[in-house]
Amino acid sequence: MRRATGNRDQETVASRSALLFAACRLLPRHQSGFTFIELLVYLGLVSIALTVMTTLATALLQAEARGSVRETVDTSASRVLAHVTEAMRAATSIDVASSTFDVPLGRLSLIMRDAARSPTTFSVTNGRLEVTEGTGSATPLTAGMAEVVAFRLTRLNPARAKEGVRIELTIRFQNPSNNPQFEFSNTYVTGLVLH
Repeated sequence: MRRATGNRDQETVASRSALLFAACRLLPRHQSGFTFIELLVYLGLVSIALTVMTTLATALLQAEARGSVRETVDTSASRVLAHVTEAMRAATSIDVASSTFDVPLGRLSLIMRDAARSPTTFSVTNGRLEVTEGTGSATPLTAGMAEVVAFRLTRLNPARAKEGVRIELTIRFQNPSNNPQFEFSNTYVTGLVLH
């Protein structure tokens, strides 16, 4: 009797082993590692992603540099035109004899209500637009990499009671490295009348 029980145990173990073996064959087999082809595909995808990210980062940096250049030029022009506008509002007349009109680098001299600020003179020296108030020293209105290329003044209404001036201001960004992304200049035009 013992043998019959042992055979049944062996048969049970054998049938269970057969079922386990069949179940294992149905399950997907796991490989350890990657095939060479899979590795090449992954490396190709990673290199494409890195190339795209590098191109985008470079484009963003160049756009930021161009924006910074434009901001430098625009800020300088705004400062100059605001200062000239404020001076024209405080002036009683344009000193035509001391001013230079219709030349690329003109000079504007204003007779001010405040005698301590009279005359107030705007002129270009070495690419910098400067203002001199009264007997004071010249104060630069442009600085840094902004260079004044033109400060053309045209008289408006010379025969009328209210004098005026048309200003053409051209500022460019100095580009000592000759890098094309830093090449930028802009011309600003305004007309001002004495109050």
